[in-house]
Amino acid sequence: MDEDQPIHFLSKSRTKSAKFNLFLKAREMRQVEKVLEQILILPEQSRRRWVEENGEMMSAAFESFIEDSNQTLEEMNLDLESLELSKELVTALRDTTNIVQGILSEKQKLTG
Repeated sequence: MDEDQPIHFLSKSRTKSAKFNLFLKAREMRQVEKVLEQILILPEQSRRRWVEENGEMMSAAFESFIEDSNQTLEEMNLDLESLELSKELVTALRDTTNIVQGILSEKQKLTG
């Protein structure tokens, strides 16, 4: 029975760590969303310049964030708190994706 306790402890520790990572990722995504919303309201000339200077970096960073988030979600044990944190992260990702698509569509209009 003592042999099972360290495994159980590691499992709880990993679950807590994964939950904390989910919490942080959802929070980070909401912060990114606020910044991107500010970019959307820039005057057109400023927004175009920002997209030209940062569009590729933003796309790469967003893809990396999604991959990292998927890794965290795969490590989760499904309990009510984990599901709620996962829902918050997915909602934040969806909202931010919509903003990113709006900003990047400006770049496509410029080059298209």
